[in-house]
Amino acid sequence: MHFKWVMCVDSHGTQVSGLIAAVKDNNFCVVGVAFNSTLIGVRMLGQYAITDSEEAQALSHYSSNVDIYSNSWGPADGTDFKGPGSMTKNALLNGVTNGRNGKGAIYIWSAGNGQINDNCNGDGYVNSIYTVAISSAQIGQNAWYSEVCAPALAVAYGGSQDDKYLTTTTIGSGCKSSGMQGTSYSAPLVSGIVALTLEANSDLTWRDIQHLIVFTSNRNGLSDTYSNWTMNGANKECEFLS
Repeated sequence: MHFKWVMCVDSHGTQVSGLIAAVKDNNFCVVGVAFNSTLIGVRMLGQYAITDSEEAQALSHYSSNVDIYSNSWGPADGTDFKGPGSMTKNALLNGVTNGRNGKGAIYIWSAGNGQINDNCNGDGYVNSIYTVAISSAQIGQNAWYSEVCAPALAVAYGGSQDDKYLTTTTIGSGCKSSGMQGTSYSAPLVSGIVALTLEANSDLTWRDIQHLIVFTSNRNGLSDTYSNWTMNGANKECEFLS
């Protein structure tokens, strides 16, 4: 089994968690991508400002047993460059250095929903070499709310008002579909996929996971309303801003 935690605020954390680990065969709502996984919930966000120390503690919580830290949060959309403080940077470095008995914890991060009014290059959490930034797709193209940036390693379906919303668990033993869209929901889907990957091969390092995401991701005809596509030096298609 693989441990993950999701930083929770109100029902958002429950919605994110369901996509990762909702149990199977109970005839309720959905089945999580990695339904055999175990979740550790860390409540970090709330009505008060979060400190660098608190972020660092959250990103290193129970680090000896956590494989994947799934993060569906970040700086407010449309703000200037904002990123982790020194303690949080050290927590990320320590996580990839010492986590998982030296193989490195995997930090999955949602890339943001700022559309063309924002750019996740300005998000220092997404921009860290120690995190895996995930943006969103809708059917046939980038999601209308997704941001474009170099750190975005891959996209996953994130739900969209233009085609289909996602369905997941919510508080009060509920089930929700209406309005379920955003990179907050793409990231946990990838976290679940990574958990299944580690279940198949627990010896993979944090860098192995990044390489696997790059080399197993394909555009598959996806159109991009923000950018054009080109072939990079590794013979992989990538997008660049027009």
